[in-house]
Amino acid sequence: VLWAGSAVTLVLVAWTLLATGAPASVRDQRLDRQRYSDITNIATRMRCTEGGILPDTLAPSDVAAYCPGRDIAPVTLRDPQTGAEYRYERLDDRRFALCADFVDPGFSQVNQSYGPNWLYDAQTGCITGRIR
Repeated sequence: VLWAGSAVTLVLVAWTLLATGAPASVRDQRLDRQRYSDITNIATRMRCTEGGILPDTLAPSDVAAYCPGRDIAPVTLRDPQTGAEYRYERLDDRRFALCADFVDPGFSQVNQSYGPNWLYDAQTGCITGRIR
């Protein structure tokens, strides 16, 4: 009975790991979801109908000058794991690129999406956006 109980327990543990993934894989997926959420939130905050040309950086003072009354401070501007800033580039006066380094290679394959005035490119891990 003891051997049978141990065997059933091992089978259940193995099945659980196969069904949910290894703990490191699950952590990577969670962090990638957070990265994606962060950069889409930043892209959404960059939409400012009364704004002029895009700021050179995402520094709160630059964003405030670009769009008076818009506060980017509540949005996370750094990678949750490494603490590195997300990459932002002003492509021209009306277009920008915002990028994150995703860990799970499968994440970018699944999460291709569009938002108001931006497009996520799974190959580069970047959002390319435009303002009105």
